Amino acid sequence: MTVRSSGAFRIIAEAILMGSLILIGVVHCSHMNSSEVMLDSYGFFSESSFEGEKMRWAWRESYMHVRPQTEILGMSVWVPPELVQDAPLELAVMLNDRLLDRRIFFEGGKKSGYYVVPDIMRSQHVEVKFQANKTYNPFRLGFTRDATRNREQSAAIGDIRFLRIMPFQGLGFLPPGGADELLRKQCRDMPDGFRWTGRRATINIEQEIPKGAELVLCCLHPDIEKQPVSVEIEIDGKRSQAIDFTSHAAQTIAAPEALVAGARGLTLTASRTWNPRIEKITDDDRDLGIALAVRPY
Repeated sequence: MTVRSSGAFRIIAEAILMGSLILIGVVHCSHMNSSEVMLDSYGFFSESSFEGEKMRWAWRESYMHVRPQTEILGMSVWVPPELVQDAPLELAVMLNDRLLDRRIFFEGGKKSGYYVVPDIMRSQHVEVKFQANKTYNPFRLGFTRDATRNREQSAAIGDIRFLRIMPFQGLGFLPPGGADELLRKQCRDMPDGFRWTGRRATINIEQEIPKGAELVLCCLHPDIEKQPVSVEIEIDGKRSQAIDFTSHAAQTIAAPEALVAGARGLTLTASRTWNPRIEKITDDDRDLGIALAVRPY
């Protein structure tokens, strides 16, 4: 195991149930004066409503300047089925020109993602940028007779919203999928109860890491021997260490009580993700970062 440390040890859910968000508290642009959150935007077209949420159609590249309300930000994306008929949509989400997430969409529909980024509270405003790999013209392709949609557009993006409280089960973890069985076969040291992250996920320390626990991590990137994967670990936004993976073997990290005492979120960020469906390994279309399990001593 190769570990780079800076001293102390320190971490799109694929989707968050809206009922849970109501319980933990959400600050949403549409519930506030627009000058409080949304400052300006670029690369957006008209507004539409999807599953009760107002969203705006985006060009190939678009951005919003927003005023941070909390350290947990999120947004929803609506992908039109006609955009992904022939090939998937790849959407990169940038925060102040730093890659926050990269998602691949094989099917149309609405997806939500949330990210813990403590350092945004040090800024008066932040830029959230969206970069799509493809667009389509719904008018020219005959999907609408509305001449105002004679334009190149990608997905529809919802307003940036902020969570006030960390969910009990953290953020950025993915629902079960076909690669789970592959992990059990190739990473035999991984305990039951593991979860996959996307590129970035955060554990609620108080709720999920008991005293004396350790973290078990594993990556299954097919090309990992030629292109190692680095996993950075942060506690409440402060970088602790990075672990390099050059094989599918599990790696274990102790979580010293003294270093997590009083801390809220432990964030894991993978240097890159992989997609089993793109690699033609399984029909699992999730963008996988790291498999993680919390194991008591």
